[in-house]
Amino acid sequence: MSAIPLRNDRPAAEASTRVDPPIRVLYALDQFPQLSESYINAEIERMLEWGVEVEVWSSTSPKSEGRPVDVPIHRGTLVETIQRRKPEIVHTHWTQSALKYKDAAKRMGVPMTARGHWHFVPKQIQKVEDEPTIVRLFMFPHLANKWKSMTDKIVPMLACYHHEWVAPRRPKNRKMLMRTAACKRSKDLANFIRIAAKLPDYRSVMILCSLGPNDYYRELEALNRELGSPVEMVRDITYEEVAAYMAEAGLYVHTYDPDVSFGMPVSIVEAMAAGCTVLARDVEGASAYLGDTGRVYKDLDEAAALVRATESWSELEWQEAERRSRERAARHFDDRQILVPLLDTWKDIAAERRAAGDESLSMVEKFRRWSGLGYKRV
Repeated sequence: MSAIPLRNDRPAAEASTRVDPPIRVLYALDQFPQLSESYINAEIERMLEWGVEVEVWSSTSPKSEGRPVDVPIHRGTLVETIQRRKPEIVHTHWTQSALKYKDAAKRMGVPMTARGHWHFVPKQIQKVEDEPTIVRLFMFPHLANKWKSMTDKIVPMLACYHHEWVAPRRPKNRKMLMRTAACKRSKDLANFIRIAAKLPDYRSVMILCSLGPNDYYRELEALNRELGSPVEMVRDITYEEVAAYMAEAGLYVHTYDPDVSFGMPVSIVEAMAAGCTVLARDVEGASAYLGDTGRVYKDLDEAAALVRATESWSELEWQEAERRSRERAARHFDDRQILVPLLDTWKDIAAERRAAGDESLSMVEKFRRWSGLGYKRV
């Protein structure tokens, strides 16, 4: 196990977020900048603000191109990029990506951190535990509690939002429903259309990242037409445009396949930050995520009934609901607080590496890293 100490229990307010001297971090990603992965863009922008020197290696081009970030983006092999750019840390998102890219980092002697999201299996967690190159795996708290007995590399970390992307406040349309998502079957998007069909007097907007040519998107369009087009389907727009829709919507209705592991979808916290009342599928972790900002539903009829119940709210109740959502987002999910433990981990890794240098490496290990002998080519 790494000697890097866990520091996630230190209050964020006590941590200095300025990095001096700068830490060189290379993000190893499948596709960048990918429109549906706003959380990666937000994380990079925050780290740049804190003084981290960020570069990105991307395995392929994105299917739906997202917001540009002012960082160098590299192609070619990950090993060659690490060799050329000499990062102190390789960072990635998704556990499977960490396992896929670990050999390149290991060959170059660079430690790796990762943020997991929603899909984990025991075999993956065991591989993380067995791989010394992977130093920390940041994971949503309800999932961290489930897997922490297998490794002490897991650090609980909440979802977060980038507060600069929240649209200015405007009067809410209390009969407007929203759903934003990547166009994937696990998001259960057809049921948003079915819920909207039960509420024909509401304006229902679904904003999707199409992920390129997509049969599922065409299926959703066909279902929407079949049910009388209850939903305005919007695709592949900017984060700022999404935020403007969120600023107007009174309610955010999150749909999800109950048979798929649930993480902490960033769209929910972005809806909170915009002052929306949130409804979400009753799956493990959802109720704790919402807190007092909304309700969970078991089926489509209950979802529609919960929407209808808001019609009896007074002006004061609507104002209170909006206040609760905004306050919960600011108190629990602001990226300026949530990302501090990740930054602290990077500081510790960089300090340890600078102190140790590579003098502890044997001649055999130096030869293996130079030649690639025994390492998977990435």
